[in-house]
Amino acid sequence: ANTPTLGSGAWSVISGPSTSLAQFSQVNNPQAVFTPAGGAGTYQLRWTITLGACSNFSNVQVTVVNPPSNPNISFNEILQQSSQTIMLCGPVDPGGEHDIDIYNYSVPPGSSFEWQFNTNGGGWTNAGLPSTEDEYPVAAFAGIVGTHQFRLRLTTPAGCVVTSNVLTLNVNPVSSIGGTNQVVCSGANFTANFSGFPLFTMFSWSAPVVTGGITGGSGGLGFSLTDNLVNPTLDPQTATYTVTPIYLLSVSPSCSMSFPVTVTVYPRPTINLSPAAISVCSNTVLQTTQLHYSATTGVPSTYSISWNNTPANTFVPVNNAVLPASPISINVPANTAAGTYTGNLTVRNVNGCVSVSYPFTVTVNARPNIGNSTTALPVCYSDNNQQTTLSYNTLTNSPVSYSLSWNSSPANSFVPVTDAPLNAAPSTIAIQVPGGTAPGTFTGNLTVKNASGCVSVVKTFTLLVRPLPSADWASEAGTVCQNTVAQIVTLPYFSTINSPNTYSIQWNPSPANSFANINNAAFPGSATGGSIHINVPANTAAGLYTGNITVRNASGCVSPASVFTLTVKGPPVISGEVISGNVEMCENSGQYTFSIPAIANAESYNWSTPAGWQIISGNGTNTVLLSPNTGSLSGNVTVTVSNSCGSAPQVSHPVQVLKSGTWLGVNNNWHDPANWCDGIPTLATNVLIPAGRPNNPIVSQDIASTQNLTIEPGAQVVVQNQTLEIGGNVVSTGGINALAGHIDLKGSSTQSIAGSMFADKTIHELSISHPHGIQFSGANDTVKISYLLSFETSNGQLQTNGNLTLLSRASGTASIGDLTGGGQYSGNSIDGQVTVERYIPNHPKSWQFLSVPTTGQTINQAWQEGNAPMANSQPGYGTIVTGNMPNALSLGFDIATPVASGPGLKTFNSNTGLWEGVAGTHQPILPNQGYMLFVRGDRSVTAFNHAATATILRNTGTLVANGTQALPVHHVDAGKFVAVGNPFASAIDFNTIQKSGGLQDVFYVWDPKLTNSANSPYGLGGYQTFIGPGPNYTVIPGGGSFAGGNTNIESGMAFFVRAEGTTGTLSFAETNKVTGSHLVTRQAARQFPQIRLNLFVNQGSNQVMLDAALSQYDPSFSNTLDIMDARKLANQGSDQISILT
Repeated sequence: ANTPTLGSGAWSVISGPSTSLAQFSQVNNPQAVFTPAGGAGTYQLRWTITLGACSNFSNVQVTVVNPPSNPNISFNEILQQSSQTIMLCGPVDPGGEHDIDIYNYSVPPGSSFEWQFNTNGGGWTNAGLPSTEDEYPVAAFAGIVGTHQFRLRLTTPAGCVVTSNVLTLNVNPVSSIGGTNQVVCSGANFTANFSGFPLFTMFSWSAPVVTGGITGGSGGLGFSLTDNLVNPTLDPQTATYTVTPIYLLSVSPSCSMSFPVTVTVYPRPTINLSPAAISVCSNTVLQTTQLHYSATTGVPSTYSISWNNTPANTFVPVNNAVLPASPISINVPANTAAGTYTGNLTVRNVNGCVSVSYPFTVTVNARPNIGNSTTALPVCYSDNNQQTTLSYNTLTNSPVSYSLSWNSSPANSFVPVTDAPLNAAPSTIAIQVPGGTAPGTFTGNLTVKNASGCVSVVKTFTLLVRPLPSADWASEAGTVCQNTVAQIVTLPYFSTINSPNTYSIQWNPSPANSFANINNAAFPGSATGGSIHINVPANTAAGLYTGNITVRNASGCVSPASVFTLTVKGPPVISGEVISGNVEMCENSGQYTFSIPAIANAESYNWSTPAGWQIISGNGTNTVLLSPNTGSLSGNVTVTVSNSCGSAPQVSHPVQVLKSGTWLGVNNNWHDPANWCDGIPTLATNVLIPAGRPNNPIVSQDIASTQNLTIEPGAQVVVQNQTLEIGGNVVSTGGINALAGHIDLKGSSTQSIAGSMFADKTIHELSISHPHGIQFSGANDTVKISYLLSFETSNGQLQTNGNLTLLSRASGTASIGDLTGGGQYSGNSIDGQVTVERYIPNHPKSWQFLSVPTTGQTINQAWQEGNAPMANSQPGYGTIVTGNMPNALSLGFDIATPVASGPGLKTFNSNTGLWEGVAGTHQPILPNQGYMLFVRGDRSVTAFNHAATATILRNTGTLVANGTQALPVHHVDAGKFVAVGNPFASAIDFNTIQKSGGLQDVFYVWDPKLTNSANSPYGLGGYQTFIGPGPNYTVIPGGGSFAGGNTNIESGMAFFVRAEGTTGTLSFAETNKVTGSHLVTRQAARQFPQIRLNLFVNQGSNQVMLDAALSQYDPSFSNTLDIMDARKLANQGSDQISILT
């Protein structure tokens, strides 16, 4: 029924054979069990739920019928047979008495059957027969020994279940065979008996089948099986016999068969026993020794020991004791005499197998003894470790070592001794007495040991530590003055202990003296104090002398030394003491402390100073406060130390008064006022950088200024990414580091500088900012500019005197800036010779299109470094120049090449459009002209198979653009190409160059890297065309060196221009210059729609750019050929492929 959500429920019986509520297991439980008590019939049941006055109910009808009677079953259809017994080997045929049938019972129609069985009292199991099967065959149980029970459960169509009676089936074996498994020990006789057979049954057996090589087994006949088997292995092995019973003629069993008998043969156990137990020493008490073994076989579990009776002993035998892990403990009886005893050990395993007997020995060694003194030699107390001795006269039983232990009372720190070597008697034992052991009598315990390890009984002895005498001495004897005669002083003492009767004095040897040591002089030793006299030798030098005094008593104990001093006074002595204080100070900069260490015996200190100084305080003491005023002189601060006995030599301390503008070097910041006398210098300040300062100045935060600048050798000013303004003269030897800095010359009169004033003779950037003239002075004292030389004034004049070099390196090329400052200045000039360098980076050998900005040298003097053919006087500079004429060497070339190979240095003839080799290298090298030079590297690259190197080409002479000469103008005929040399020692912007007439806004440069990647066979460079309008030029074909954004024409570089339609002119001006430099690595921007044709050749996995052509499109362009259309230059070389337009 349902569980009420509200109210409560109850069961009731409305009608039926019985209406008792007791038929419900729980009246109020909706899940109650109903057990009819009135028998068969129909029952009306009601479940009612009540909540207050409200209720509801539901009825259920249950019909109960009577079950049928229990069925009967039997092993026989005719006779009632409730049990049956069969033999294990007997056949069981189906049918008849071997089937179970329903016996004498009327089965209700439509009933179903469930046959069940159990075996040996187990649970009932469904036999699995069809529910219509009314017969149960039991033939399947014939081979299963045991007791089997059977029953039938019958279910009627009405659901009533009844159970039959139980039948029993006993299945017995043919006979009970005993002894079919046997366990024996190797080599032991055994007998196997068999039970369960009729009386007088005999048995025959075959020779056994064995494992592990068992021997001794054989076949036989008898009432029992007897044999002797030997197992030669270490593991259990088996021997299996086949046994056949032989019955008497009168015995007719239901069946007969042979059966196996398996005998397990265990090996005898073994043990790898040590031949001797650990020896022991004779003792009056029971002791234990150990007998070791290393391995066993056969799994022994117990052991037994018997003892030989010679020599006589009381050792106790052991019988079947549990075998422990090695070692085996053996009891040695008390008072066993010294000697060697023999035992015999056997082991046994759980199978009862016993090993052979193993003999072993136990040795009992005799104890040694020592006849020693009962007292050690006494000692006196000492703070230090000391040694005494204990004597002995006799030794017995050959002891070889001794051990000492100490009683703990009185407390002590004596160190025990264990097994120290023992000398032959008579002799002594050394005893160490720890430093600081208190006076008293101490008890020690001595034992000795012999080579057998036997230890004697303990012998006790005593050691007396005596107390020391002492006297309470004053720490100082009297004071005397130096004298030429002997003097006497007294040394008091205030008390004594332990009766001292003599004293001794030892004098320290430092300072050197002639005081006489005293040994054991008589000493009254009054307990209440007194004094002794001390002689001071004549002419003893002034000083503090130290004596060490001890006292001694009648026992010979000596007190610790007491230290006292004796003073011999003299005049003050200066022993290396110096005045401490500043050596340098700025004038009128404050007060300074000077001091000298306090001098012994000094009574006064008299100070003096250079002129102009003021003593503020402290005169008369060892510390004085002084002030250098304006105009104070440098010199010495001195002090004279004196007392009543005289004066010491005067001590001096040098002082230097520093002027305004002197570097102090507190840190390295030029702009920190703490680093200067009188604040940060201005352009009116004369600056001195002394050597030896903790820090040299660094100019890195702001512009630094100075009038005259003096840098002492060893000092240095570092200008780092900043400017140093100099208004006067410079005194320096490499002391200005401007490798990354800017020097601005701002004098009011002529200034002179030299390369040797600067680190590496190099200035990163140099500006001339006044019109009074600059001189580069000195012979061969070159000023090297690594970035820029510029003018920041009008009418400035630089006289180089041949001492100016514009450097070119991989990091950049120096240049001369616009002399007009972008048009704001005029009249600036550079007079004298200038060396201009051009760095050629290390890339495969190639042509270079070059120019020079100076006049006054030959090709040989410039690019061959003035060398004879193939000579190399300046490694890293110049290059090898070849000529293809027969007399090339006499004409200055380094190598004569075949005529067909072409010249190695050539110029372009604009009239013919052809290249022409130069006539020789002793002819002048001309500015404003382009030279095509084949560069292999420096002059060390002398053969075709030598690796290329970087090199620097340089030329020296008067600048073409020096501020006083007119700048070149180039005329270009219509339809002609003209080679133009960059006239400036500076990069220039082609866009700013004045172009007139038909001159196109196009220029051409030779790119040494185009077509010339490593091992490329396709050329030694190629032309790059820069197509305007500028300033954003388009580079065709691009690539090679032109992978960046630079479109300038570099210093030392030549280029081509062309006029279209009419003659044009190209005019240079100072304003064409641009600052900075590149290693010709650039790429132009694109402005117009265009079609580009690139010509590549594949070399392995790499593409080599050979050439390109470009068409640009814009409505403003003309469809006919005009000034905007740029011609292509054909690349050089027999293997070169070009696109021509």
